[in-house]
Amino acid sequence: MNVSQLSRLAILSGFALSLGGCAFGQKITYSNTTADIEAKGDKAVAVATHDQRAYVVSANKSPSFVGLSRGGYGNPFDVETPTGAPLSDEISDSVSRSLAERGFKSSVVKVTPTQSRHAVIEAMETGGAERLVLITLKEWKTDKYMRTSMIEDVSVKVFDKEGKELATASFTGDDTIGDVQMAFRSKIERWFGDPKIVDALK
Repeated sequence: MNVSQLSRLAILSGFALSLGGCAFGQKITYSNTTADIEAKGDKAVAVATHDQRAYVVSANKSPSFVGLSRGGYGNPFDVETPTGAPLSDEISDSVSRSLAERGFKSSVVKVTPTQSRHAVIEAMETGGAERLVLITLKEWKTDKYMRTSMIEDVSVKVFDKEGKELATASFTGDDTIGDVQMAFRSKIERWFGDPKIVDALK
């Protein structure tokens, strides 16, 4: 290998390492988003996000896990929330804020991945809200390499104060996105623009 080839290899290796360094330690927040949703009303609403991602339920990933950022060779590094708070709590915060902007008296109920759905609904009922909004994450993550993908498998359910299901809607996608927060805002607007969900919140 001549000097020119060695120099080229050193440059490429340094570039790959710099990409890896950029990929490691990244954070994404989902807690400061306010979406312009279609649903509107003045009812008291309790919001919970139930993280049922298989790798979180099994404790292979932390509840604060939000996705992957890949280095120069495609090697993945975990991305988490900036504070270490569960992703589910951050999503609930943004959804609750968005509902409040549309007139609802919205509050967040924090739940854990290990709770059953029955236990989650019971926890939501204790506050006396007229509507219970349960967001279930079967999958949610970003994957950043040459482009950024947002992978979603989410259900949104609305219950009355006795826990009777009024509406459900499911959303799946694997989308190439730009800004993560803008993409998340669009997701919330899609969830709470579904006619079944809008009607159930009235």
